[in-house]
Amino acid sequence: MSGAVAVPADPVIADIRNNAEAELVAKSTALLASVGFAFVPITHAIGGTWDLMAISPRGITLIAARASRPDFLGSAYSAPPGWPPVVRLVLVWNGTDPLPTSISLG
Repeated sequence: MSGAVAVPADPVIADIRNNAEAELVAKSTALLASVGFAFVPITHAIGGTWDLMAISPRGITLIAARASRPDFLGSAYSAPPGWPPVVRLVLVWNGTDPLPTSISLG
């Protein structure tokens, strides 16, 4: 299948809910790894929102990969309670664009 993204079979990929989401997370993992992010294995989405956890030059980074811009009202995209300061990054993948829109939340 041309253009298909292989989903890594390791615990870096969190609790994936469907194949479309798994592909977004795999694309995000590959993109961020290519620019130096080091991933921390997690077994489930942190706070039900954050698919990946990584270490970057900015510190601990939580990443959510989405197909469309989420609604940021409420607390779903806030930092987990009791955590040290973290960078929160939402990658929005438009089906036609080769790179995602990056939304940094801190």
